[in-house]
Amino acid sequence: MAVAQEPLGRLLDLFYSLFACQGSDLLTRVCLVAAWWTLSALAKQAKIDFEEQILREKRYHEQIAVERAQACYKKHYSICAEILDQIVDLSTKVADYRMLTNKSLSRSGGERQGQNLEEKDKLGKNTETDILLIPYKLMHDWKELFFNGKPVYEQASVKTLPANPSREQLIELEKRDLLDTNDYEEYKVPTNMK
Repeated sequence: MAVAQEPLGRLLDLFYSLFACQGSDLLTRVCLVAAWWTLSALAKQAKIDFEEQILREKRYHEQIAVERAQACYKKHYSICAEILDQIVDLSTKVADYRMLTNKSLSRSGGERQGQNLEEKDKLGKNTETDILLIPYKLMHDWKELFFNGKPVYEQASVKTLPANPSREQLIELEKRDLLDTNDYEEYKVPTNMK
């Protein structure tokens, strides 16, 4: 109510001051007061409209910020889930290989398959190479696939490639190409082996 009474109070003050003036006609004074009051009302309405527009724009920008945050969260979540899946694949691949070759560490750390390392050394086995549970080349290939985001397990057979290869077959071809390139790069590096 105070907002509605303020223009009316100003208008009455203006009326009293206009009627107190000498030398101007009443109609001009009334037109001036009406114009002033109209401009005042339009200015207040423009201010209200401007404030409403600012609120709408703030809400819109908040909505955009929320959508961006959600998109960023979904992107990071999917990347983390994919990396976690690859870590699980690599660890299960290592576990499968160890189980198939019967090379596994027991819980005591230094013991394997019921014998400790000192007993194996007495038996004449080379403990340094025997500790190697997975051959270097195989583990190196698996790590390269992991670092490049390729699946460690075979997705599809590429022995007979159709005219329209499937997505899985294309992934297998990319894996094969990556491993071939790495083998070639490793071959090119000179070693000082005797």
